[in-house]
Amino acid sequence: MPLIAAFAVGCILAQIGWSLAAGDVSVLGNSTFRFAMLACIEIVVALAAFAGGLSAGSRGDPDALGIKSVGVAFFSGVLTLTVAGAPYSLVPRLVPGDAQHFILIVAAALVSAFLGALCGAAFRVR
Repeated sequence: MPLIAAFAVGCILAQIGWSLAAGDVSVLGNSTFRFAMLACIEIVVALAAFAGGLSAGSRGDPDALGIKSVGVAFFSGVLTLTVAGAPYSLVPRLVPGDAQHFILIVAAALVSAFLGALCGAAFRVR
């Protein structure tokens, strides 16, 4: 469970950082609510994918991972949202409309599942 929490904190901090860097944060408005909902969905999907990858990589026992893996899980969260969150904030849209959001959510899921499996396999206590 501490790995999932560390991953979540990394995701949230990266999302905030990229939003501030791009100037996407405004005080009130419809676009802010829409962006917040997109960020929440993206983070929840990334968390689920990371947990699945972590469980697969650690062969079903993610609690048996060493303490060093907590830092790696945090940076995995940062990396996931840098790959999926930064393009939303800083790069022009590839696809018009809401399809771009779907692409970014799928990208976050794929990256976080890969990083979860890598973290689980690398830090498995033998």
